[in-house]
Amino acid sequence: MLSDSKISPSRLKKTIMVFRPYPIRISNEIYDGSYIYSGDYGDSIELDWDQINVGAYLGYPAQAVDEDMILEYLPSAPTLNELTSVTEKLRRIFPIDINLLKESIEDNEPVELYLNFFEQLDWDFFQESGFYSGIGDEGIELNRYLREYLNWLESELNYPITMLGTGPDLNHYIDRRPYVKRFYQRKDV
Repeated sequence: MLSDSKISPSRLKKTIMVFRPYPIRISNEIYDGSYIYSGDYGDSIELDWDQINVGAYLGYPAQAVDEDMILEYLPSAPTLNELTSVTEKLRRIFPIDINLLKESIEDNEPVELYLNFFEQLDWDFFQESGFYSGIGDEGIELNRYLREYLNWLESELNYPITMLGTGPDLNHYIDRRPYVKRFYQRKDV
């Protein structure tokens, strides 16, 4: 209701915006086996779940996973495939369209950003919990690819990402607030 009225949720409470590295859409196949067009995700090119699975296993961007890598590594890779809740069809998955994400941030004026499904970027972080405070400090360390990805998102969005969701339980997250407070001097996180 607030979004439809173009009223920011920040007018009511502190807003934490949750997003994922690979947004999903419903299947184009419906319950009776016929097809509909369910739309794309902005300008993003649709990915295959095998790319996501192998990318997470190798710690590579899914867009960089080719057919040879899939053939070699898929038997060892995690299965991250998601089904729709009603039709139980395979969800469609895309890379982030940064412009759609920027629009959503502008519309919702969140105080914090929470990147969920972080394990889709690197399976080594599945069900991880703890703090990230930067390179060389105590706590969880992120590889170069993940640091560069987060830096890219934060610079494009002009917003710090304070939490990284790593699994299904409430305690499966990496808290980046110590890092954010130190490097962004944000008082409201």
